[in-house]
Amino acid sequence: SVWGEELVSQRESLGKPRPPIQVVPTRRGVGIEREMLYNIPEVRVVLLTIGACVEPMRAALAARPWITAVVLDPSEGLAEGFERLRALGIEQISCVGGRNLATQLIDAGLVQDVYLTTSARPGGEPETPMYAGRLDADVVVRKRGTEDETGVVFEHLRIRSPLKPDPGPAGAGPT
Repeated sequence: SVWGEELVSQRESLGKPRPPIQVVPTRRGVGIEREMLYNIPEVRVVLLTIGACVEPMRAALAARPWITAVVLDPSEGLAEGFERLRALGIEQISCVGGRNLATQLIDAGLVQDVYLTTSARPGGEPETPMYAGRLDADVVVRKRGTEDETGVVFEHLRIRSPLKPDPGPAGAGPT
């Protein structure tokens, strides 16, 4: 959500609510009862999901009218999901996720800017790239942490176009 005074003021000046709409893509479902995000009526949440995920969450969703489930057919992708979000009046999205979601969003042409924070602490698989392909992007900002944040790198990249891996000869896989 938005906590910094500058961001709160900026959203207010734009006529936007303090907490932005939270869009959560999931093909596995979420723990609605356990997670704070889903239990604050002032925070509108949109679940971008498939029918198989909605059924186990049906009772929890019915008790939380501030949560909207946008249900996609399993054959539909994120582009179709984003079109449905646009129909709900959502035009700008900040996505938080891992490399699989980032790759899907970039490959679908749904991303304009990437804000990437790399931690100095180990986690996940070492040397795993944020994107599976090669990005055609301009570096807008690259900041390196100091003192307690030594090793942390923050980058803002503006994407020109995704450059997908070359599949090489048939059956050879990415090069």
